[in-house]
Amino acid sequence: MQTPRFAGRGWRLLGPNSVVMARGPDSFGLVGAVLGVLAGKKRFAKYAGQWSAFPGERLPARLQRWFYASSLWGGPVFANAAPDPRRPRLVSILNASLSRQDWQQAEQGSHAREHTGPLRLLFAGRITPAKGIDTLLRAVALCVQAQHAVQLDVVGDGSERPAAEKLAKALDLGACVTFHGWVGRAALFEHYRQADTFLSGSRHQGLDKVVLEAMSFGLPIVATDISVMPFLVQPPRCGLLVPPDDPPAMAQAIQTLLVAPQQRTQMGQNARARSADFLFEDLEVRFRQMLREHLRLAV
Repeated sequence: MQTPRFAGRGWRLLGPNSVVMARGPDSFGLVGAVLGVLAGKKRFAKYAGQWSAFPGERLPARLQRWFYASSLWGGPVFANAAPDPRRPRLVSILNASLSRQDWQQAEQGSHAREHTGPLRLLFAGRITPAKGIDTLLRAVALCVQAQHAVQLDVVGDGSERPAAEKLAKALDLGACVTFHGWVGRAALFEHYRQADTFLSGSRHQGLDKVVLEAMSFGLPIVATDISVMPFLVQPPRCGLLVPPDDPPAMAQAIQTLLVAPQQRTQMGQNARARSADFLFEDLEVRFRQMLREHLRLAV
């Protein structure tokens, strides 16, 4: 019932404005996009979700991606996606999560780490079904079964935390998995400094900002081969990618880095250098440039 009311109000608001920005995947954003087309306004879309299709994707999101990619939309789409020469209106722009100051402060944690004791693995983020924390736990269990010394720190909270803790107990991981819950930014940054490798088991994701943060601290990445991850991680330059929902592949990637500390260090150095391409200040400059180029706006 809210959509007709929103459409009427949106149409009235279009009058004094010359540019429409539609945000997706969002139903109201799509309504605004259609209104922008009907009104003949200059327009662009910012698609924050995963641009490529994935299992279980909701129908409204699929329809929105189709609409923004079609000639009906007719405007650029700024998305968390790799550049694609086949789609000139698809503009690759990854959301930044670090300022230049943050990046500079992270340098103290990006130097070569002391590789003694168990390999310190880190996950940070919301513990939801999409994040694949169960995959990470099963991968760690396989590493333990193979007599590899690993320690996983889970930073964050969410709907799946009780199930994740129950699974960790069932897998007998109490001695090597610690759930920390939500922590402040300073405490999170300390976890980055103490870790050896960052893990991401996401099943679908626009851009996992904590991956960029981890890279800024010189952490090699072991993540799922989804969405924009190949473009960001550039395997094997900054880390390794595995299929989603594949604990054996995740465990094998962890073990590969565990037995190759020099390779792990080099990946971490590459990851830090790569993260410098996605800072807040540079994002603003690129965004203005794209508005000038694609919409002929004087910004």
